[in-house]
Amino acid sequence: MALWKRLIDDATARDRATPVTAVFFGGANLITGYRLYYLLRYAKRAGLSDVTLLTDGGFWIDEATAWLMESDVDRIAVVTAGAAAGIEDRIASLESAREAAGRLRPGVVRVSSGDVYGGRTINWRGEES
Repeated sequence: MALWKRLIDDATARDRATPVTAVFFGGANLITGYRLYYLLRYAKRAGLSDVTLLTDGGFWIDEATAWLMESDVDRIAVVTAGAAAGIEDRIASLESAREAAGRLRPGVVRVSSGDVYGGRTINWRGEES
């Protein structure tokens, strides 16, 4: 956590609009556990305006929906190839909770590797590149 704080503090001091992406896949999610939410929350509370979680959803237990809402992360990018079982139900749960709370974030972007939609590539923000 100390290294993360130092990186976030440095990014915040330079430019609060610096995009930061936390990447958690597979076993890393099990090792990190609930600390993932503290990492995301620290980045948002430090004042960064563009924080993304890039994941396969392996960490997403029932409690994760509330934790992700509380972390105030801007977006969650889910890599759909090899995503955790039940990920679509978890995404739907998060979107319902977000709407019920009248919030705009976290937004959810589904990411696919390689060409998407006839030769166009969609990046981790859901933008065509």
